[in-house]
Amino acid sequence: LLFSPAPQPRRLLPRPQENSVQS
Repeated sequence: LLFSPAPQPRRLLPRPQENSVQS
């Protein structure tokens, strides 16, 4: 259960950040 919620929020955070930096 810890692995499921951990990778989910982590992937969502880096996704918007990378887009902002690339933009």
